[in-house]
Amino acid sequence: MKKVLAASVNKLLLFDTQEDFEKHIKFLKERKRQYAIMARQEVDGKLRVLIKEQYNNNDLL
Repeated sequence: MKKVLAASVNKLLLFDTQEDFEKHIKFLKERKRQYAIMARQEVDGKLRVLIKEQYNNNDLL
């Protein structure tokens, strides 16, 4: 038998505005999701963010 102790998903997201990014972070906090911002970069006036998010209800890896 196996048991998942921790799991996460890496996502590379592109936001049109800083406001859109803040809405996404607010959404994660409201849902009590664990996350870590791994990298953040502005590209052509847009915000590119590499974020590690909690997968299902497992602890963040």
